Amino acid sequence: GSIQARRWARALLLIFSWTCLVVGVFMLIGMAFVMPKMLATMTATATANQPAAPTGAIFGVMVFMCVFYAVFFVVVPAIWVFFYNSRDVKATCEARDSVTRWTDACPLPVLALCLWLLFSVPMLLLTPLIAHGVVPFFGMFLSGAPGSLICLLFAVVWAYAAWLVYHLKSEGWWLILLVMVLSMVSGFMTFAHHDMLEMYRLMGYPQAQIDQIQKTGLLTGNFMPWLMSLSVVPVLGYLLFIKRYFRGRA
Repeated sequence: GSIQARRWARALLLIFSWTCLVVGVFMLIGMAFVMPKMLATMTATATANQPAAPTGAIFGVMVFMCVFYAVFFVVVPAIWVFFYNSRDVKATCEARDSVTRWTDACPLPVLALCLWLLFSVPMLLLTPLIAHGVVPFFGMFLSGAPGSLICLLFAVVWAYAAWLVYHLKSEGWWLILLVMVLSMVSGFMTFAHHDMLEMYRLMGYPQAQIDQIQKTGLLTGNFMPWLMSLSVVPVLGYLLFIKRYFRGRA
């Protein structure tokens, strides 16, 4: 589609590029925070029977991972964003593909939100199969049939919200905002009293794998409540950014 200068291809690739770029930046920030702690943990948990790898080798692997993610999740997407966001590329696609496409029905920032919502639907439908339907729910974990029903409900809500947003209906924007705020409150209440290790046990993770995660110390204590709270901030900011597209619409 891009080679043939299709309008829909430019729109989808621009959304994909922006998504990769933003996710890549947050991944690098997270890696910069997590990797030093992992290095310290690996060194501290070494034993005579299982000595830790040389510090230099571990540091080299971490640097390689950071460079890899920086290139493929930041530099390359940034190049794509620069290219597909060009006025010349946009004009070329509109000239060579004069037919109105489905990607033209709403502004690209709104279309991006629709696609993110639709992408989450199959993930939610798979949660009962791959994670025993475990979900945080206002101070506790639901699993099995109750958790699966919550996942199904979320899938229906996100699909319906995507349809409303695609048609620029303000009800969709408010629905997403309400669900995001409730999810943030639910997650914060749950992880303020429980940790991710308990959730992993309910999801059926092997105890040996849980022990390895526990050694890192990253998913215990108050780390998760703060992480969940901070992770919602960019989403809420994005919702406020696209709110102007829904003004005066029913």
